[in-house]
Amino acid sequence: MPVSSQSIIKRLTSSAFSWQACLRFLVIFSPAWMLIALVAQHAVNIPVWDGWERAELLQKWDAGTVTFRDLYAPHIDHRMVFPRLISLFVASVADGDLRWEIAASWCFGFAAGLGIWVLARRTLGQTLWTGGLAFLANLWIFSPLQYDNWLWPIQTAFLLPMSCLIWALVATTQPNWHWAKRFALAAGLAIVGTHSFSHGLFIWPAVFCLMLMLPKSCPEASGKWSFLIAWVITAGVIIGCYFGADYTVATEYSYSQQRGEATPLMAYWKEAVAESGRMWEFFLGILGGPMVRQFSGDPLPPSKLAGLISLLAYTACGIWALWQAKTNPKNWARVLPWLALGGAVIAIALGASVGRSAILAGARASVPRFLSISLYLPFTYLAVVLLCWEKQRRSEKSPIWNRRLATGGTAILGGLIALQCQPWLYGARLMEIWHISRLQGQAHVMFIEHFEPEPSRILAYSYPEVKRYAPILNRLGYLDPPLVKTLALDQFTVSEKPLPVSKGLLESAERVTSDDFDGWLLKGLAIFREPSRPADVVLLTAESAESPGPMIVGTGAIDGTLLPTRYRIDLQFSAMWELLERDPGTWMRWRERLALNALPPERPLTIRAWAFDMQKRKAYPLPQRLILKADGAGVLEKD
Repeated sequence: MPVSSQSIIKRLTSSAFSWQACLRFLVIFSPAWMLIALVAQHAVNIPVWDGWERAELLQKWDAGTVTFRDLYAPHIDHRMVFPRLISLFVASVADGDLRWEIAASWCFGFAAGLGIWVLARRTLGQTLWTGGLAFLANLWIFSPLQYDNWLWPIQTAFLLPMSCLIWALVATTQPNWHWAKRFALAAGLAIVGTHSFSHGLFIWPAVFCLMLMLPKSCPEASGKWSFLIAWVITAGVIIGCYFGADYTVATEYSYSQQRGEATPLMAYWKEAVAESGRMWEFFLGILGGPMVRQFSGDPLPPSKLAGLISLLAYTACGIWALWQAKTNPKNWARVLPWLALGGAVIAIALGASVGRSAILAGARASVPRFLSISLYLPFTYLAVVLLCWEKQRRSEKSPIWNRRLATGGTAILGGLIALQCQPWLYGARLMEIWHISRLQGQAHVMFIEHFEPEPSRILAYSYPEVKRYAPILNRLGYLDPPLVKTLALDQFTVSEKPLPVSKGLLESAERVTSDDFDGWLLKGLAIFREPSRPADVVLLTAESAESPGPMIVGTGAIDGTLLPTRYRIDLQFSAMWELLERDPGTWMRWRERLALNALPPERPLTIRAWAFDMQKRKAYPLPQRLILKADGAGVLEKD
């Protein structure tokens, strides 16, 4: 039967398909669309820190010898079963391209934002204000200030538990569902979260407390005791296995703990408790992160005060909710999921402080990575404020005061949204710096079997481990780009036109002789434009009249100075762009030592420096060269 145009229009404008609802969804989640554009621009296919250790798991996967024990083995203090499964999936369908894992992190963030929106609509009402709060929440969740969570592939482990926590709360409070259905979904999410990162352990008490406190009059409370009994039994089994089944270090990166030894939590918790003041500061630093990172100042000094204010605010919300339990049980039931979410955040922050305060500096509590946890605590305050505001607005009979309340609420919400401009701009800058540093990492890893990078922070892991794991990934076909097999320069595209002196320079060559070194110390600068950035690596080549072409004999790295504390907590793997502001002369500088016994014996020998662009795989000559003569002298000459 033919369908008329009027019928089609009627369907499109019906409640089942509302263009208004579609537009509202697009606007509310616009921060997610902006972030994915930034991620697509800055993601780089290279492991970072713990991610290098996946090489051993992938090697077993390739040989067909992976067992459940390999998946379940502790990494530091975490059972990372599902992140490891994601890595194996990426290896199978995408040749190990880690940008797929980065995309998965964005999906987990989107799941968290969607869960917050669903929970807000269910408990706070489907109003314009709920949409505004959901938009604000997404500005926090998808903030590029969490650059390391969005661009560090292994951070799927960090983000997945929070998504599981939110959706477990959504499932537990789903009305008109049989208790067994709510239990099965919430327990499944808790199991996934628990076996992704230790944060997931706190899903169990959060859901238990939420279900226990739900009023009997709520439809979600049907089958309460059956749910709770099944929940306690399941939690006991899962948590018992978590800590009871061979809970010893099984990976290399475990804060100096060796394989088979106690995990850092087991090894250091007594020390952390003994230094309770340090643990308390670490704890408050995590909680205060969302508040202090709204501004451009150094986040460390006010982080403890902000954390204390945040803790007191949550306490005040709890007291208000208890009062509502007697006077307005409906509001009590509406605010309970938010209290459970905030309580889980506080518990996670405390657990992280016990496990890490004894082995990490207090400044580490303010790194952007922890924002993926603490940013969910303010949602408790927002839910309580909205409930109070709605109650006041509905009880106010004066139209004038109603308008004033609406104006005041709009101004406050607009102010909170406007505050996100600075973190977003700063975070976008950090993502660009990360991109630059990871391109440098790729460039240095290519030569890892031939040269040791200096400084080693470029690798975002220690040199011996990268040298160990990179060949494994290379052999499996998962390393991008592959390791170089020859040191001939002609394996790359070579520019015939040298860089101008303003962009590149072999500035000095000094003969250095000591007990353990005899050779040349070369220094200079190398920079690309549009966008401005240091060279990804400086290649040093040697050639003579007898050689068939330039051969790479060394790799120079950026020789930046140390940054102040604020930048060290934000720029963990490179000292890049901020040097332009603090020390313009060093942000593009490089250095390298060439030992004489590593150079060809022919004389005269020409040493050239090349600025290498990792994305183009192209080398640009610097306009100076060092000529080593037969008498041992060296002379800098212009081309």
